[in-house]
Amino acid sequence: MKIFYALTLCLCTIFAYSQTKQTNSADGTYIFQKATFTVYNYDSKAEVDTRAIDNAALLDTTDIFFQKVFLKATIENDQLSFCTLPDQREYKVENQLTLVPAPTKELSKEDYTSNISMQLSPYTFEVNNNILTFTFIYSYGDSRYSFPLEGKLTVSLTKEKDQ
Repeated sequence: MKIFYALTLCLCTIFAYSQTKQTNSADGTYIFQKATFTVYNYDSKAEVDTRAIDNAALLDTTDIFFQKVFLKATIENDQLSFCTLPDQREYKVENQLTLVPAPTKELSKEDYTSNISMQLSPYTFEVNNNILTFTFIYSYGDSRYSFPLEGKLTVSLTKEKDQ
């Protein structure tokens, strides 16, 4: 009978443990570290040009290649859930590609017109040693070159320390 009680206690303990929330080590908030935009020859994959920025203050909101670089990104359940862009606004990410301005306490009339959602380009991301790396691929048709171009934007962010 003691074996039955011991077995029951073990099963209850295992069941209780399995019900506790398991946290994902990738979850958390990440801060901008570096962004690199590289243009390649689509056919040969030879590098044509590269631009890199490692200072968030140098990101220009009018620069088409860097305007959707994340200054801050929040990962929840292995998905991008919130981000801050160079325009210093926080966005909620819906359906992995749609950026919707996060609600603010004060919303002026000027802000109302800029509260339109935006689309992210398809991306992949990975976390390695507390570094979150997003990769965006862009294909270009016509160019001033005699070959098609492909662009690759790589954004690296560092995980914030828990406080």
